[in-house]
Amino acid sequence: MEFMLIETTPSPSGEEVVCKLTAREGRSVQHISGAIAADFFGELGIPSETETETVIDGEKFDAVVFAMKKTDAIKTGLKLLYYSQNTKRALKTKLVTRGFSRDVADEAVDFIEGHGYINEYDMACALVDDMAKRRLYGSIRIKNELFSKGFAQDAMARALEDSDIDYVDICADRIRRSGGAGIFEDSASRIKAVSSLTRYGFTLDEIKDAIKRIESGQ
Repeated sequence: MEFMLIETTPSPSGEEVVCKLTAREGRSVQHISGAIAADFFGELGIPSETETETVIDGEKFDAVVFAMKKTDAIKTGLKLLYYSQNTKRALKTKLVTRGFSRDVADEAVDFIEGHGYINEYDMACALVDDMAKRRLYGSIRIKNELFSKGFAQDAMARALEDSDIDYVDICADRIRRSGGAGIFEDSASRIKAVSSLTRYGFTLDEIKDAIKRIESGQ
């Protein structure tokens, strides 16, 4: 098989280089064209502007095609982020769903994160605050929610550790909205109330302390 670099042309903005390639095997010719981000075009070792057809080897051909797909994946990823925030894991999954290989998706998302478009720690901090103060979730439920959304372990841990949320107070607020300390008066209702609170992510110690605060009028 013969591989040819046909043409390269920088975009007017200078942010990309459009490349045209062919792969010939006998009478069969495959034409490939695509843009490559200038950020990593220089790594390919080909001229940024030429109309001289040049024979390249298969390894170089594959590298150029991969760079085209990576650039396309980066553009797609940024469009997805424009409409909604995504963790790295969630964005990779969406790119794979849209037809990109896992290798391309991995490198594209790493590039996007490296340029500051994804900050899982900041996202996690905002969600911790929202889930605790607005939804009245305990830390265990919040951690599970963050994990299900694809947050990295270190981002989750830092966000939970750095928050100044009093989960006993959050638990007490949920108890008040559920009927107050009276929901613990008999055995059946107490079991039901505790079960509900643990599903919302509160520990047994937090539940006990929350009841004490309510009963003391805090």
